[in-house]
Amino acid sequence: MGINDVDISKVTPMMRQYINIKLKNKDVIIFFRLGDFYEMFFEDAINVSRELELTLTGKSCGLEERVPMCGIPHHAANLYIDKLIEKGYKVGICEQLEDPALSKGIVERDLVQIVSPGTIIDHESLVEWDNNYIGNIIDLEYAYGISYTDITTGEIYAYITSKDTIINEIVSIGIKEVICDSKVSEEIIKLLKNQYKISVTITDEIEENKAYNSIYEDIKDYRYKKIVDHLLTYITNTQKRILSHFQKLIIVDKKHLKMDIHT
Repeated sequence: MGINDVDISKVTPMMRQYINIKLKNKDVIIFFRLGDFYEMFFEDAINVSRELELTLTGKSCGLEERVPMCGIPHHAANLYIDKLIEKGYKVGICEQLEDPALSKGIVERDLVQIVSPGTIIDHESLVEWDNNYIGNIIDLEYAYGISYTDITTGEIYAYITSKDTIINEIVSIGIKEVICDSKVSEEIIKLLKNQYKISVTITDEIEENKAYNSIYEDIKDYRYKKIVDHLLTYITNTQKRILSHFQKLIIVDKKHLKMDIHT
């Protein structure tokens, strides 16, 4: 049974809560907190049980057929998240936002963080001597704008480059996750995902946030603000908070001899 096959009006309040959260985050595996466990349902449960060799069970939720379910202990979540991230998935942590003992109805739950290859902040999950860069690509019509950051250090970089060199640029920097706007070439997206195994998300969402003004307050070229805002919007939305430790934007000087990936 798939989540799209379900008549949401017939399911239990808890399952309705899960489905509403999942449908807003279709590309994210939802770790749904139930007591001492994180549970997954429907396609998420099937995929995770296969990828992590977990037991697939079922749960009654008001329908004639039990829905697929698998779960993990909440105290061991980081271990399972790391394995899923390595396989290219994104994981959404859905927590109980109130004490179940004090709740008169269904416990309020919502996503508190989305973990992806470029937004890992758990030091035990990172390689100490290597940056964990997340970056983006914006189509400026005549060229591509790139910005990238390691959110554990707060350093953020940007520059504008030729469309012909974009793959080499991304791979050479070592960016683990790339956020593209919808104008970026489909061929480039396929190469990043299939050949170089880089996590790619496509979104045109750009939000201005005054909390980030200090990052580019000395930058006169408006294009860099657009490029960086595109990346910061994604980071803010996945981390569910403003990251105040970002440093001033560094414009990368590209006036030097370029070496390709193989060099």
